Amino acid sequence: FYFKKPEKRKNSKYIVLVGVVLFITGLMIPSPKTSAEDSIAVAQEGASSESAADNIESAIPEEAEKVEVESFSIGEEVTVGDVSYIVNSVSSAQTLGGEYLNKTAQGVFLVVNVTVINKGNESLDVSNTFFTLVDGEKQYDSDSAASLYANEAGQSFFVNSINPDLSLTSNVAFDVTQAIVDSQTKQLQVQTGVWGTEKGLINLQ
Repeated sequence: FYFKKPEKRKNSKYIVLVGVVLFITGLMIPSPKTSAEDSIAVAQEGASSESAADNIESAIPEEAEKVEVESFSIGEEVTVGDVSYIVNSVSSAQTLGGEYLNKTAQGVFLVVNVTVINKGNESLDVSNTFFTLVDGEKQYDSDSAASLYANEAGQSFFVNSINPDLSLTSNVAFDVTQAIVDSQTKQLQVQTGVWGTEKGLINLQ
């Protein structure tokens, strides 16, 4: 009998190599299920972020509405914190002071006579920042030099301290136009301290 000797496979090494490469490639390519799961995870993460953002926005309060400050009239006592104010009268003048020491307004001096009562437990130093003239959107600072000339010597708020339970009456001057002097909507804004954490309004007509 004659037995045929089997032939060697010349390409066996290449076949094995190709198989290994295909196997590794298969490991690197994600399955459709994994991709779908990843997509769901990403979507959930995005939804969580949007929800967190919505919660943050809802936690931020809307712009606080402007609180209307109660207004008072001439002769009424207005208590702001530990300080009370009473506007006694309002007048106007072109020049304040005496013959030699005086000041002339750029416009017209609106002079407000005010009594300040210290209801606190410590001495009170009153400055020009306690008083602001308001007419609509316009605000006017008091003129400290003119206010000195508008008072008897030593009677100005700006050179005196007021002890607890005592009061001081003085004139506060504002340099304004004649239109403001004649205005029916002008008000004196009073406040506590330099920072003005509390305010009150007094009508000046």
